[in-house]
Amino acid sequence: PGAGVRVLTRLGLPVFVQPPETQPKPRLTAALSHRHLRVALKNEGNSYFVADKVDVKGRSQDGASTFEQQLPAWYVLAHGVRDFDVPLAADVCEKTASVGLTVKTDHGTVHANVTRGSDSCAE
Repeated sequence: PGAGVRVLTRLGLPVFVQPPETQPKPRLTAALSHRHLRVALKNEGNSYFVADKVDVKGRSQDGASTFEQQLPAWYVLAHGVRDFDVPLAADVCEKTASVGLTVKTDHGTVHANVTRGSDSCAE
């Protein structure tokens, strides 16, 4: 037997088996606590959906922008969740009175808002 090089490759392709009547239900929730914005992109439906990104915009009490960020999203399976954790600097957190979130999916646009609470900027 001669010496040789073998190349092994593993390939995986996602296969989505759909129910007879598909009903994806995108939902966006967020909480601001201890200088972390925790975002959950949920699917409460029976079929997957595709989301491009989650737009996050912090606003001060007078409506001025305090920060903006885009969170990468992808598909969310039926009854699945994509979680995101956005740490905030102390000064940014203190200036931020509310955060608005928007995600565009192949099944509509979903919005969520969160306001700063008493422990939002505590360490």
